[in-house]
Amino acid sequence: MVKTEIVIFIYNMYMVLIVSPLDAKSMRFKVVSNESVLDDMILKYLPNHTWVAEKSTMKFFTKKYITELGKLIKIKKPEWFKPSFLDI
Repeated sequence: MVKTEIVIFIYNMYMVLIVSPLDAKSMRFKVVSNESVLDDMILKYLPNHTWVAEKSTMKFFTKKYITELGKLIKIKKPEWFKPSFLDI
């Protein structure tokens, strides 16, 4: 499974998240924190270019931070969003 590390700044603290694609066709991504006390989160990229959290127990992830995290994923791993990857 392909994984990447994303660092995001939330509420005056840096957080390191490990992101891995779950399903290329539905554009779902599993997000896990390096902090063991936090559960994983599932992000979904919608056809209208917005992001939603399907499963989130990280209470501080507001809509703003979910969108910001999605943008960071697209910047760091643009190949995950290309048609060749979507055909897998």
